[in-house]
Amino acid sequence: MKFCTSIIDKIKNILETESEKKVHIFDKDVAKALNMTQSNLSMMKKRDTLPLQEIVEFCAKRKININWVLYGQMPDSLSEQTDRLIEIKYFGEIKSGAGGGAFNDNDEYIEVSYPDYILASFGYKKHLKNIEIINVSGDSMEPELFNADKIFIDRNKVTPNEKDIFIVNSPDGIFVKRLKFINNQTLELVSSNKIYKNISVPVEDLGIIGKVIIKLAE
Repeated sequence: MKFCTSIIDKIKNILETESEKKVHIFDKDVAKALNMTQSNLSMMKKRDTLPLQEIVEFCAKRKININWVLYGQMPDSLSEQTDRLIEIKYFGEIKSGAGGGAFNDNDEYIEVSYPDYILASFGYKKHLKNIEIINVSGDSMEPELFNADKIFIDRNKVTPNEKDIFIVNSPDGIFVKRLKFINNQTLELVSSNKIYKNISVPVEDLGIIGKVIIKLAE
């Protein structure tokens, strides 16, 4: 069973226990409880991508420990640190792939709260101060990243390689791409969607903002 589907099934069980009558819970009921549309939830199940922010809010309202929902851990097995919320900068107006903007601390952002163990589970607890969130715009990185996905980036990871996906600032704007060295003077911005051609950029004209570490679907 896919991870997202198993979590949705667990949310269905929670909703069934809340109901005064014995009723069967469907995906549409889960979508309503998470303040999502059924079509968005269906798309996320196909991608096996969690609506993490919505699940955090769902659990917070019910005072349910999210570790139990995500990982099956019982509350008495958790340390106090797992309940700590951290603030992460979300640059909602910055859309990687759309171009424009320098993406620095002068750009407008809001701070959103996440339990620190969400990022710790990906091995980034020591780097929380370097983590920020922006949006994906367009389809050039499908099927890995989709339009309107929120992506967590580590701004401390700026050494290019061909394996990871990076956010870069170029003369044509901000892009989310893989990076491929042509030579010491030139990098190619590589799309996952093969209908897009690679873009050659002089190394001196390219600023690497950070590495993509986690994605959340919209």
